[in-house]
Amino acid sequence: MDKIDGKTLSSCWKYLSPNERYSIVQQLQSHVLEWRKLRSSFLGSVDALPPKQYGPFQSLEYKHAVAEALRLSRPDGVWGEAEEMLKEQILSYDADGSISPGVMTHGDLRPGNILIQDGVVSGIIDWGETGYSLPEREFFSAKRIAIDKIWMKMIDHFIPSFQEEYKLWDKSTGQ
Repeated sequence: MDKIDGKTLSSCWKYLSPNERYSIVQQLQSHVLEWRKLRSSFLGSVDALPPKQYGPFQSLEYKHAVAEALRLSRPDGVWGEAEEMLKEQILSYDADGSISPGVMTHGDLRPGNILIQDGVVSGIIDWGETGYSLPEREFFSAKRIAIDKIWMKMIDHFIPSFQEEYKLWDKSTGQ
């Protein structure tokens, strides 16, 4: 295995000019759109084995699994009235019972996992969370872990945006 040349984006983000940031964002968009072309008929890990967290799921069972995971995250695993309404919202999303084909997602796309050298994205590291998931996953994951306010806004420019779905996700996770 070779070491990828470059510095983490987190170590140099604040020193980049707006034009350099824009260039990095454009490059990241190309990477994200390229790996999103990799599709799967299931949702789960890349080897189709079920990781501990989820999948692989073929249909509506994914939403039921999300609702169950949220229930189990509550004290004593008990839904309150507000959570019951939220569960119904989750289950009614894409109400025809189908889900989009799984798209390849990195799952941990943040400045610390992006390497740049001479203004070019030289690598994206830490693919441990990679899997085929709902198209929204990359957006949700990146937004959830973003700290820098400018980076938070940049996410909207390189990952296809799912603002309405993100509001539901925020609500479901109590953030």
